[in-house]
Amino acid sequence: LDVVTLLQDMLNKVHSSLISDIFIHLFLNFRVWIYADFQVQKELLQFLVVKTREKPHQIKSLFGVQACLDVIRLYYHTNPTPAAGDDADRIPEIQLHSVTKEPIGKRPSFDEMRKLRALLLSLIQHYVEHTITIEETQALVGFLVATQV
Repeated sequence: LDVVTLLQDMLNKVHSSLISDIFIHLFLNFRVWIYADFQVQKELLQFLVVKTREKPHQIKSLFGVQACLDVIRLYYHTNPTPAAGDDADRIPEIQLHSVTKEPIGKRPSFDEMRKLRALLLSLIQHYVEHTITIEETQALVGFLVATQV
């Protein structure tokens, strides 16, 4: 079984009061996922898309429009060299081991990144079609203007 499948199975076996915590600390912790293989990230995002369509209000309360936009900006950006002072909190292209300084993970390629961004944008599209608020619309328009996606 792959990682995402194992996590999905775990969701079916835990007490319902833990499901939000599992989503927040595991499924939605992109600092953990960004250096995983492309296929793993793709499966994770596809799982989120399915869950959003099944339970839109529950997932949106954990991972709404602004959170999706933040994840795109911080983790799935395609501009490797942001302007000075812009997005200083972005993560590096390669993750180095803290002691040996050997590479232990690399972000997806440009083409893979575009595919993953498309999955995140499909979440936002679902929200736009069903549950978007004025504040979220403003955040989305601001994001589109700033990034020219």
